Amino acid sequence: MNDIVIEMLRFGRNNLNNGFTEIQMGNHLTELGFDLANNILVVDLYFRKYFAFNTPPGQPPIQNANTIHFLNPDGYFDLLQHESTVQSSKIAKSANYLSIISLSVSALSLLLSLYSIFNVENVIKIDQKQIDEIKTSQEKTTKAIINLNALLNKKIDQVEKKIVISKSETKKKFLQSDNVN
Repeated sequence: MNDIVIEMLRFGRNNLNNGFTEIQMGNHLTELGFDLANNILVVDLYFRKYFAFNTPPGQPPIQNANTIHFLNPDGYFDLLQHESTVQSSKIAKSANYLSIISLSVSALSLLLSLYSIFNVENVIKIDQKQIDEIKTSQEKTTKAIINLNALLNKKIDQVEKKIVISKSETKKKFLQSDNVN
């Protein structure tokens, strides 16, 4: 159940355009389940603080049961502040729940990581046979690379010799053509 003062302010905000009488507000509060007899001092105090009545120009400010009242600006802004605080509290609770969930996920992730780290030595076992196979494979690969390198060096030497021969033949032809002229 909401606070009686907050309900008074909400009733005032809901009736900003046409206003209301004290009797209408009392009926509204009673419908919501508030006991006006036990809260008469609170209702009277806050009614005077947050509600004003409209007096036509030229008439004395006299109140009676039919006087139309309106929520004053202080009451309106106090209600807005209250609702903003309630909304902020709900948002903070949601953020708190989300942070608890994210911390739980992080803790679970940490535990799973630690579990996997401590169980790695049980999972990965390399015996001597596997090491020997790796060494043999590396030796074969190294020999193949050395043979390939030697073959490439031979081909490079052959190409270089051909280039030298080609240069010398080109030079001879050039010199012979100069002698002919």
